[in-house]
Amino acid sequence: MGPDALRLLGLVAIVVGHAVPDPVVREVIYPWHVAVFFFLAGYLWKPGRTVADEVGRRWRSLLVPYFAWAAIIAGPLLVFDHVTGSADVGDRISGFVHGGTYLLNPYLAYWFLCALFVAAVLYRVLDTLLGGHSTLVISALVLPLTFVDDHIATIPYAVGVGGMAIFFVSAGRVVRDHRAWLTRLWPFALVAGAALVATGLSKPLNMKAGDWGTPVLSFLVAVLLSAGLLGLSEFVFRHGGPAWISRAASLGLILVLTHAVPLYLTDYDLPRWALLTSALAFGSLMAYLARHTPALGGSRPVPASQPAPEPERTTVNA
Repeated sequence: MGPDALRLLGLVAIVVGHAVPDPVVREVIYPWHVAVFFFLAGYLWKPGRTVADEVGRRWRSLLVPYFAWAAIIAGPLLVFDHVTGSADVGDRISGFVHGGTYLLNPYLAYWFLCALFVAAVLYRVLDTLLGGHSTLVISALVLPLTFVDDHIATIPYAVGVGGMAIFFVSAGRVVRDHRAWLTRLWPFALVAGAALVATGLSKPLNMKAGDWGTPVLSFLVAVLLSAGLLGLSEFVFRHGGPAWISRAASLGLILVLTHAVPLYLTDYDLPRWALLTSALAFGSLMAYLARHTPALGGSRPVPASQPAPEPERTTVNA
């Protein structure tokens, strides 16, 4: 239940980050709200799979919903753009071709699915080849790149961002392998991470834009905060929790892919509370309507009368 509760918190944080573009919101959620999903991918990692199996599973759980929702939204979106002149058709088509971070609003979070696909498959390759040495190799490769500017994020389909995010997958795996530390040290991790953010020593991350915050430190702080929040979630729900949390978390991918539609249609010309409410309401409605269609949600359908199944989760619903 703890990972599900944290996933749900992260999902809401993503919507808040898009609907309420406020400096305070950025300082509070950007240090952890995307990294935590890659961290959970490692924490819930399933050892023993082949690379081919990993590719197949991630294709079904991430990229099939990516392309399905992109196509569903594209038709009405192009008509709306043509009528209102909100976006250039050429720019829109270019975004579709290059994918990931090149997609224009309302495809705000689609890059994340591409990055997670890349991170999971790449980690499977390195884990298969290097075993227990993979964490050291990944750290040695990724952390120096946090001194590099945003060029990494310009690689189509968020391949570069996914390569950077593999660090968080590896960190989550390490925490899972030493889970006893989490039960004892999560308050320290949470307080230490929050203190480094509050003092300004660790800058927020904006992985989509290739903004790695404070080089090296922001990545380490993201791990501290992710581990601390996970420990807190597992402590709060140590005796279990309501089934709706797991059910909502299992459908969270649809929320991620659809919540920005009302933000785009209104051109953010509403009070912030209205923007946030409309984004959450629309994304939740789409999740409810599509809950029996695995191709749209990346998971098995969730019967309304039963708790959500325990899928092989990695983040939003991988």
